[in-house]
Amino acid sequence: MLLVVTLFIVGAYVNAHNWSWFAMFGIDRDLRHTLIWACALFLSLPMLIAVYRKAEALGMLLAEIGIRERFAGSYTQAIRNVLARVIPLVTLLALAVLVSVLGSTILPSRGIALLLVVLVVVLAVVLWRGLVQMHARLQAALKETLNKPGSSTGGPG
Repeated sequence: MLLVVTLFIVGAYVNAHNWSWFAMFGIDRDLRHTLIWACALFLSLPMLIAVYRKAEALGMLLAEIGIRERFAGSYTQAIRNVLARVIPLVTLLALAVLVSVLGSTILPSRGIALLLVVLVVVLAVVLWRGLVQMHARLQAALKETLNKPGSSTGGPG
């Protein structure tokens, strides 16, 4: 989530400090906001999908642990299914609010924002597997980088 926040902060920074650069290319304020917000949203898509997948796993785990058969009886599986689906949906809602708040300074008009969200959802569905793999590779590269010992060339002697 920190990377998602960072992408939108960078977008807001670019919007605030490079306005003349956009004007040089004939890009007005609304198009500038649309381009920056769309880029931030698309670049954050692998991370947002990862958060959703973690919420799905958490929902299944909490449903399995939290709903005991001795209390729910014959409705156990139905209640577990509902809980397992509610948690990812609440997570999606929270992600939507987070993206809206983070992108509030660069949010395009309502109609364009809705169109971009629909486009990103369609892209997410079409590219789901590739985005999951991309996130896995990014996560592995980050872990490898963080676990790498210091690369100082100068040692004692």
